[in-house]
Amino acid sequence: AAGVKELAVVAPPTDFGANNPDMLAVCHELGIDEVYRVGGAQAVAALAYGVEGIPAVDKIVGPGNLFVALAKKHVYGQVDIDSIAGPNGICFSPDEKELYVVEGRAKPNRLVWAYSVNDDGTLGERRKHIEAPTHGALDGIKCDEDGNLWCGWGSSGSPEAKTAELDGVMIFNPQGTAIGKIRLPERCANLCFGGSKGNRLFMASSHSIYALYVNTRAATFGNHAA
Repeated sequence: AAGVKELAVVAPPTDFGANNPDMLAVCHELGIDEVYRVGGAQAVAALAYGVEGIPAVDKIVGPGNLFVALAKKHVYGQVDIDSIAGPNGICFSPDEKELYVVEGRAKPNRLVWAYSVNDDGTLGERRKHIEAPTHGALDGIKCDEDGNLWCGWGSSGSPEAKTAELDGVMIFNPQGTAIGKIRLPERCANLCFGGSKGNRLFMASSHSIYALYVNTRAATFGNHAA
């Protein structure tokens, strides 16, 4: 599949310690003959580092619970990991050397990943740039001309979340440190810079669109100015 020469499947055993027969039947139909009775974070570690009876692999893919997600983050770099969960907001740095992507279903907290962009346009190393605090949720993002990230912000939906303290827009400097916040009476799902000078921030929220003049401009404003 997709040029992959060898596939292996890991799955926890049944209550009787055996492989699930339905899963084995599917693997047989797909031509997969490498199946290991192990699941969860233990399976991620075994595949990443290799253990007796389970060789290390080049890439780990597939869904999992919170512990699996955390294990994948831990072994990233040792082994390639599948694409991020729920990619959402996306934008480039002003020099287009960094690509920022929101992982909207990251566990336990939503994240912004930063990818280096190689000269040939391919993506290089990935690093964690921003992590939303407990109960916070990132959404749409935009970069200004100074490299600061403006992030739509709100609640993760947790009953314990204090939405009045979360709703609005958070601003982070190029190092990923929070440097400001715009409070709104509702969650901001997306945003963009506009206006004739590129210095008007439009914030699309749950029921309204808000606009505010700011002391910066869109990262791409000079590229499109007449």
